[in-house]
Amino acid sequence: MELDQLLEDLHLTPIEIKIYKILMNRGPTPAGEIAKRIGSHRRNTYDAIDRMISKGFLGYIKENNLKYFQIQDPKTLVDSLKAKQEAWEKLLPKIQEDMKSWQDKKETLFFRGKSGIKQVFDDILEYKSDILVKSTSKDSNTIVKYALAKFEKERIEKKIPQYIIIDKNTPKEIKSQLNKYKLCKIKYFDNFNSSPISQYIYGNNVATILWLDSEPSVIVVRGSENAQFHREQFKLMWENTKQ
Repeated sequence: MELDQLLEDLHLTPIEIKIYKILMNRGPTPAGEIAKRIGSHRRNTYDAIDRMISKGFLGYIKENNLKYFQIQDPKTLVDSLKAKQEAWEKLLPKIQEDMKSWQDKKETLFFRGKSGIKQVFDDILEYKSDILVKSTSKDSNTIVKYALAKFEKERIEKKIPQYIIIDKNTPKEIKSQLNKYKLCKIKYFDNFNSSPISQYIYGNNVATILWLDSEPSVIVVRGSENAQFHREQFKLMWENTKQ
């Protein structure tokens, strides 16, 4: 995984990522010099530095009453993340038990942006059930390249089967990529779907993804009756679709 993507996954903003990379290469640097090098207003730079200090990414030293900012030892950050993960893992049984009372109730969730897509992919993998996909012929890989690669890797590791129906006129490059997926069966349908919309049916959920380059979005509808309806429609199409 590239550094920019890793830092984005750790909830750093674009300006914070620029600051981190500059300090990683230059070492201790005053805020004014940082602002010049990233081409940002001094106030915005100071605000970003303050946020990064509170997140544990930066610290500073003082020389002649001037602050020189520097990145923290990455190992310290990793140790902090591990501690948070361990704390969450201890709480998981209680949280999951409390969720049972409402988990199968009908509800609609809306997610926006690449981070929203990642959340939905994680949700899909949690159910460990067959994934039925009415796919778009749009190349979604260019929008969430790392998230999609991570999703496929974990899906295969968890041995979750995936079934995809896709337009017969889908570009060859996309077909070639899909054919590389393991534990995945694909069927093609004439004039099936040329829109930027795909649908994932999993567990008692139906996720509809709008793949826009500017800002993808997802609507997840939870509820066994709705999911069962879409699952039956998918299976009917699957049985009547040629390879």
